[in-house]
Amino acid sequence: MIFTATSNGVYLADAENSRMVGKVSIARSLEIFGICWSDYLGKPLFASRNRSWLYPIKKKSPSCNLYTISEGPEYTPILVARVRNVHDVHQIAACGSFVYLTDTTRNRIVVYNVEKGKTVSTIDIGDERKDINHVNALCVDKNFLLVGLNNRGNKDAQILKINLDRLDDSRKNQRGDLIGESIELPNRVHTHDILPYKDDYLVSASHDGIIFKAKSNMDCVAGGGWVRGLAKTGNTLWAGESKKAERNMRHSSELSGAVNIYDGDTFERIGSIELPGAGQVNDLLFVDDKLLTGYH
Repeated sequence: MIFTATSNGVYLADAENSRMVGKVSIARSLEIFGICWSDYLGKPLFASRNRSWLYPIKKKSPSCNLYTISEGPEYTPILVARVRNVHDVHQIAACGSFVYLTDTTRNRIVVYNVEKGKTVSTIDIGDERKDINHVNALCVDKNFLLVGLNNRGNKDAQILKINLDRLDDSRKNQRGDLIGESIELPNRVHTHDILPYKDDYLVSASHDGIIFKAKSNMDCVAGGGWVRGLAKTGNTLWAGESKKAERNMRHSSELSGAVNIYDGDTFERIGSIELPGAGQVNDLLFVDDKLLTGYH
């Protein structure tokens, strides 16, 4: 199953037959952004940017909700947690009972413990709590937390690689930039996504419509629309594509997105799934059908 987080809900697609099978919408959600699999829960998790109850309809809440999805054919959202003080969530990742959430506005990662039902720590990037590095991508690979630093296009993008053994969830605040190592992405800007792929990482350069290899800095896919959201199944690559539009129109249900399908060796496009009314495509997650029941 391919789960796709978008402006207007989570789309579910049958990976084997490349067809949509359902969609989940959330009341008062401005958009769904990060999505990941939790081994601890045995369920997919996705993060909703919510509307504020106190301010105008377009104002984001200073918290985000984590949901999972019920089995089909209903595909209804199930609230897992409300995580306070996550002001601008982008991608999320999970390891054990921990869920890592990007708090892009405050240049940090919030560490939420599902078992304890509370935030236990934050991983700060730098010593200032404002949107400097534009922390937007997360991935747990083996024993490392990989953090995408978009850097707002003001300098080349980077990946911060942090050994999970060096993180201390008993500390309220810790400095990720002081305990991690930086992977430089020369001449790459406005990046999203970090996908372990063979002996490298795939990263999207969204504005340029490019997917490239981080270590070799080699283009794999070029010439697409706005690219964000990567997943892999066997030797197949899946990539989200959104229509380019002015910021105030990007999330409109009048815009459809797509998930494009590529051969994992040649990176030739071999198919596509349209996502009607999706607005922006934000993140993708593949979950082996053996881990799911009732989602078809």
